[in-house]
Amino acid sequence: MDQVTAQVAIESTNLTPEQISDIVGTSWDQARYIGDPRGKTTMAWDRNVWTVFNRKKSVDHPGKSAHDLLPICIADFVERLDGIKEGLRKVVQSEGGEFGICVTSTFVPGLSFEPETLRLIADLGLSMDIDVILYSTDEA
Repeated sequence: MDQVTAQVAIESTNLTPEQISDIVGTSWDQARYIGDPRGKTTMAWDRNVWTVFNRKKSVDHPGKSAHDLLPICIADFVERLDGIKEGLRKVVQSEGGEFGICVTSTFVPGLSFEPETLRLIADLGLSMDIDVILYSTDEA
């Protein structure tokens, strides 16, 4: 199953996810707290993490590959961010933040971004991280 996720993550040792939500003006889609376990490891989070995201899956969009889902996912997410950009900019200036793209696919799709998307990322002061995870449909 192909999947694309676009997200903004704010990591902080100073602010809780609730405080970040108050500044940004919207709640998180996912939050981690200092001391929470990191997955199935013995490690714990050393910072609070506030994340909003949009995810598109080929199972929900039959016939669409990651290549097709990427622009749809990003366009929907950028529209969402546009409504909270003032609050996001404020918290990113003090805490930093990252715009992330994660693609799971059988092939590496073209990674193309509209000028408006790049302007928004730059205007908010976000760094950018792109992960591509390849999987095989071969059954061995």
